[in-house]
Amino acid sequence: MKRYLNSIVSISLILGAIGAVILWEAYLDDLINTKEVVVATTTLEKNAVIGKADVKLARIPIDQVPENAITDPNKTIGKETAFIIRKGQQIVTDTIDFEGIVPNSDQVIVPIPKEWLVTVPGSLRRKDKVNIYEVPNKELAHKITADFTGLAGNNKPTISNVTVAYAKDPSNQEVKPAEQSKLRIDATGTISDLELVLTDEQLNSLKLKALEGYKFIVAYK
Repeated sequence: MKRYLNSIVSISLILGAIGAVILWEAYLDDLINTKEVVVATTTLEKNAVIGKADVKLARIPIDQVPENAITDPNKTIGKETAFIIRKGQQIVTDTIDFEGIVPNSDQVIVPIPKEWLVTVPGSLRRKDKVNIYEVPNKELAHKITADFTGLAGNNKPTISNVTVAYAKDPSNQEVKPAEQSKLRIDATGTISDLELVLTDEQLNSLKLKALEGYKFIVAYK
């Protein structure tokens, strides 16, 4: 009888150990050593508005989860991306524009007069960072825009790395990617009015150049 009981106990312990291994591998290991974070279900272009279908929760190994990973999808829905986010990529706070465009204490949002501008990229969007190049007259401006690669490569910008506050069409509506598209190749309109975030020094620099007869080409990377 004692031998019979010992056998039962031994078998029970073995089965219990096997069950514990199976439970660990099937559930507990994943639960303990991973963390649920928000990932992109599709590639999101820069300045794209995140929709409910664009994100989901996924379990990622803890050692691959950065400190600023977002764990609540609701915190991303309706927000705009600050950078391109690839499909399957974790969404972290640095990739989302939570604050929008708010000038610093030494900055203002300035509409740039149309007569100052030679050309603006049609794919330009709000929150892009742009460089502004000066050209002294229309004839030279035409030659340079015909070979824009030479301009960007060989000339120093008058002002660099300034933020686009708004890019609007003639009806004063913001130019965005066309409906159902997150790409820059399709737009809701043609850019007519451009507003930039500038310091007083930058604005005065443009004003002085404009008074001297210069016009400007806007470019972004």
